[in-house]
Amino acid sequence: MKAVLYIRVSTKSQHAGVSIQISVCKEKASSLGLQDTHVFIDSDVAHDVPLEQRPGLSKSLNSLQYGDVFICTNQDRISRSTILKVRFFHILRKLGVQFVSTLEDTDMTLAQGYKITRLYTENSIEYPISRTQEVAAYKKAKEEVTGTVPYGFKKKESGNHLVSCPEEQKVIATARKLHASGYSLRAIQQQLSLQGARTRKGTEHQLTQIARILKSYAKEQENKPRGKRTLPYGFKYNGTKVEHCPDEQQIVNLAKHLRCQKLTLSKITDMLNRLGYRGRTGNHFCISQISRMLKRTSSLPQKGPGTVPYGFMFCPAKKSIEPCHREQEVITKAQALRAQGYSLKAIAHELNQLGYKSRNNTLFMPAQAAKMVSSIKSAPATKLAGRSNLPYGYRYVDQTSKTESCPQEQKVITVAIELRAQGLSLRQITREVNLRGYRTRAGTLFYISQIARMLKRHIPQTTRSFHENPQSTL
Repeated sequence: MKAVLYIRVSTKSQHAGVSIQISVCKEKASSLGLQDTHVFIDSDVAHDVPLEQRPGLSKSLNSLQYGDVFICTNQDRISRSTILKVRFFHILRKLGVQFVSTLEDTDMTLAQGYKITRLYTENSIEYPISRTQEVAAYKKAKEEVTGTVPYGFKKKESGNHLVSCPEEQKVIATARKLHASGYSLRAIQQQLSLQGARTRKGTEHQLTQIARILKSYAKEQENKPRGKRTLPYGFKYNGTKVEHCPDEQQIVNLAKHLRCQKLTLSKITDMLNRLGYRGRTGNHFCISQISRMLKRTSSLPQKGPGTVPYGFMFCPAKKSIEPCHREQEVITKAQALRAQGYSLKAIAHELNQLGYKSRNNTLFMPAQAAKMVSSIKSAPATKLAGRSNLPYGYRYVDQTSKTESCPQEQKVITVAIELRAQGLSLRQITREVNLRGYRTRAGTLFYISQIARMLKRHIPQTTRSFHENPQSTL
């Protein structure tokens, strides 16, 4: 039985450590009663080098026999990696060799040894990290560079200390001044670019870089609202105080005035840009900026002019909602048409034919007509159950519940019945009625389904025969 002594150093400059490890390992072998010792050395070999690439360790493993003892000063001489250690101890276990460390008196061929190895590896990893942190704190206390040089400073030519960089300090001062005036990060970026300020690499400043520059300075601004990097449009900082910005307030007042005139956000934005007004960054206004501007500073009522019901208008002088005579006239006309049995689509068409326009100066839609006549909650009693309109050929007498025959529609029905009596199909009747210039209540061309319903009410027997044998009539 012999003792195999394994020595490893990471660099060649640690030659003094080789002799120390040899003497310590020999003393351990003597204490175990082993006189036959064989020394194997790996110089300039890191701990993470694979086992096969270590010449000294490979020779030591080849020389081992059953019952021998493998001695080293510490487990980290094998490796600090748990995987490499477990693999090494697995080899020793197969060979029947005992592992002995001069610092840990433990047999690593046992299962308990593997647990101790894992714990030791974790500690050996944490120790360099804590040591690095201690060194960094020591250098920082001496104002030495411990990593990347902060923006605004540079390394001293002689030594490892930091000194102020005038060019970068000027950029920092400009950025802080603009930020104190209420400029956003993007606006500050554009101003620095216009002034020719560049980073250390010669490129333009990015938003993240400007944010890091202002990070420490932002905590000093006590008067700045929390959670907001910029002041609302129309205000600015005067030192630590917030006050109105006359130029921006002029734009805000103009936007409010245009909004009171019932102009849309798109039109307000376009008008401000045409008048030459610009945002803080010098760019054209966009709709979202105008929306935020009016939302923060508008003195309009809670609902705003865009939500005032049709037929009313907002009066800025009185700050109240008053009836709009022109829109009330349109509503009265729509309700009168509804009382005559017109459908919503027909009402919208009739209003458009009369030259009425909506608030946006566009044609009326059936949905808008529905809102106008919403005051008519229930249909007249003479209307057919389940239908919103009277049958084609009838109409209401003024605004009463009485019905009467509609001459124009009755004429269309008469023509359709005559054509049906001549043996024409529904498709041919529809084409003929449209060619003669007849139109529906909505002012559109007739469809086959409309002609079918019309004939079904007046000659139901003929229409039923059509449904029973449609090929005979088409």
